Amino acid sequence: MSLPLEALERDKAWDNLAAKRDAEIERGESTPVSGPEAAARLRLELA
Repeated sequence: MSLPLEALERDKAWDNLAAKRDAEIERGESTPVSGPEAAARLRLELA
């Protein structure tokens, strides 16, 4: 069973975003953040 075109396009977009983010981290332009840390930051911003 294959995925609908919309799901394939969404997956490709996420893959592209992840590759871009990985490249930024590799170049030192961005710092990786753990999932729990990111969630905590969001909670503080939205509180």
